[in-house]
Amino acid sequence: DLDRALGLARRRRLEESEPMDQQTLHDLARVIRSPRIGSLGTLHDDEPLVSMVAVAPEPDFQGFLFLASTLAQHTQDFLADPRVVEIPRVLWRPIMHGVVLRVRPGRSAAKYRAIWTPDGSPLLVNTRRQADLLRGGIVLSDASLRRFQALHVVGLPLLILALVSLHVVALRQTGSNNPEGDERDVSGTAGVPFHPYLTLKDLCGLAVFLLVFLAVVLLVPDLGGLVLEPANQQPADPLVTPAHIAPPWYLAPFYALLRAVPSKAGGLGLAALAIALLFVLPWLDRSPVRSVRRKAWPARLGLYLACLAFVALGVLGVVALTEGRLLLARLAAGVYFIGLLGMPWYSRLGRPRTPAESRS
Repeated sequence: DLDRALGLARRRRLEESEPMDQQTLHDLARVIRSPRIGSLGTLHDDEPLVSMVAVAPEPDFQGFLFLASTLAQHTQDFLADPRVVEIPRVLWRPIMHGVVLRVRPGRSAAKYRAIWTPDGSPLLVNTRRQADLLRGGIVLSDASLRRFQALHVVGLPLLILALVSLHVVALRQTGSNNPEGDERDVSGTAGVPFHPYLTLKDLCGLAVFLLVFLAVVLLVPDLGGLVLEPANQQPADPLVTPAHIAPPWYLAPFYALLRAVPSKAGGLGLAALAIALLFVLPWLDRSPVRSVRRKAWPARLGLYLACLAFVALGVLGVVALTEGRLLLARLAAGVYFIGLLGMPWYSRLGRPRTPAESRS
């Protein structure tokens, strides 16, 4: 690639009376900057090829020039591998040399030249710009913390408000079920008016919430460090790393899942799956009745065990990690996922209870 690029540069210098344009210098600078060379090459011994040493090539653009001949060589090397094209070589080589390599490299080179930027791949450039926009700069700083804090304080409440609005719309369309599990049309004898029955029920729940909320705010504002974390009240010291980093209580179950899996990618996947399963829970439940009071005992037992395992993960996520706690976290994670993923099977087992049995 280096010899081909230098030969192109020398031919252009001989054919043209004026120096090469800036774009050509950019292209040649990117071509000859290679780990095999270690430094910028020269057109002549006493004349540097480019003075733009600060223009560093992207990792995916080293020793590569957007010429049809270069692309043809790379395409040929790729398509000649029997693992890529599973066609007998006798049949494939005439097609590759007679059709593919005559048409594809030239079109690909034109497309690359049309979209490529001086800074490298458009996908890489746009990704870095978006990352810098989220971070507030090229590195994590105080601006990054302010952006994530704004997302945490403003974005999540707006998302919750949107979900509540969708819930109200769905409630108006399909109506509300009842604790007795009566599956008749809610607009008939099985249903009750929204007001005053459901409004009073929600007001009762709101009163209980406000009672607990005011008790925390007025009596125990820190709630043992669960509401106001002591670490957030201490000045940051980059030279000191806390021995134990405890997440907020509402993220503790997912933090426990991250610590329970040795692989970071596996922990993130399990945390995402733990949330995704809750969205498809109505389709996982194959019980013939909807009310939890009337479900058979296998369905109720599996659901209760999954809930207890989730609470256990929350407790284990805010305490320091030990070998015993790691084992308990993995056990709780297994119970949680078995309880949800196995629901299509065990929710069918047993006989649902009648309304009279559910009241007793």
